[in-house]
Amino acid sequence: MAFRAPPSHLPLESDSSARFLPSIVALMVALLTFSIVGLAALHDSVGQWSGQIEGSLSIQVPPTELANRTPAEREAALQGTVDSIIEQVSTLPGIARIEELSPDTMAALLEPWLGPDEVISELPIPRIIEITPETGFNFDALESRLGVIAPEAVLDDHRIWIERIADVAFS
Repeated sequence: MAFRAPPSHLPLESDSSARFLPSIVALMVALLTFSIVGLAALHDSVGQWSGQIEGSLSIQVPPTELANRTPAEREAALQGTVDSIIEQVSTLPGIARIEELSPDTMAALLEPWLGPDEVISELPIPRIIEITPETGFNFDALESRLGVIAPEAVLDDHRIWIERIADVAFS
């Protein structure tokens, strides 16, 4: 008694398009591989980026109340506010580093969008103070101290941006 193989449900031997099936399967496997590698790279880069930015805070000091002054008066008043914030916030426990972004640095960051330095110097650009907190830092103490020193200042812990980017990257 001869043993016969069960018939195939896909009649590939008699179909002329069957010669393309291995190429299509290989292409799909390659696309799957590229997708997995791309997602792994994206996951890694978002993880590194969010790890770098999670350990920092920003304080924005807007010149809103100073808008009707001359640029020199506005700059002097704004610098006084920034110096006061740095002096008083640096005394809080748990601050590893506190640093102001200089007006030159801000101008260099904004120049691609706003044009040359002459235009930027006439605009009321907020000043940015970067803070690197230590582990266990008390954010509430910083917020309350900042509310006393400069109520117009805005504390940004970058949490909203990190959550949005992580949601997109990890979904």
